[in-house]
Amino acid sequence: WDVSENQNNSIVAYIIDDGLEANSYHLYIQSNNEIYANPNSRNLFAGLYNVVAINNLNLLNTSNVTDMYGMFSSCWGLTSLNVVEFDTSNVTNMSWMFGGCSSLTSLEVSSFDTSSVTDMSYMFYYCSALTSLDLSTFDTSKVTYMSWMFSNCSSLTGLDLSSFDTSSVTDMSSMFYGCSSLTNLDLSNSIINNLISRCDIFKDCRSDLNIIVNDASSKAIYEYWLNNNEKCSYGTISKNKKSITIKKKLM
Repeated sequence: WDVSENQNNSIVAYIIDDGLEANSYHLYIQSNNEIYANPNSRNLFAGLYNVVAINNLNLLNTSNVTDMYGMFSSCWGLTSLNVVEFDTSNVTNMSWMFGGCSSLTSLEVSSFDTSSVTDMSYMFYYCSALTSLDLSTFDTSKVTYMSWMFSNCSSLTGLDLSSFDTSSVTDMSSMFYGCSSLTNLDLSNSIINNLISRCDIFKDCRSDLNIIVNDASSKAIYEYWLNNNEKCSYGTISKNKKSITIKKKLM
């Protein structure tokens, strides 16, 4: 079908049955010219429940895009996604970008330029099949919203956020809610504000959790968790020079 802005068949999309009799499909986008995504690309591929692959995303020029809210949200069937060539230098909103992509087993986003992004809330919400995620290159200095960012990423065992700057963040509520397999969280070089002391930030993280923190933050965070343990039911809390450990969390 014709998906061009001018409806002149310059850009077409089509689906092909994968032949597995599972009501699942491959989506293709095609053009003889470079395809420029709209500045507002909200929900561009959202809700393609039965699509297992989106092909030719490398043809999509995203250099003018400012809004990627929900771009692939609720694409439940996607098992992989090639977004390594996305130019995200002008994007300010990545909220819900991959939210609900519950079959994704891997996702390469280390090439993303996030220096303009202000909203990452729900970005990886319910990416429950992801076992790892490389965010080492993320610039989060302008981000104000991180609520539910990794919520229900229930297969993640470790997460390195040592490069994260959360000094501008105003909402980190339930950021790691339901990360039931998470055992290691590296915040060692992060600039951490006091929002990480929220009761709900690690709610339903059922595994023993070792959190690596920097010396400047560790004392304040540890003392808050210790003093509010009865209210928040964190678990058994211990601290050494470089990390805080929460054991037998039952939230």
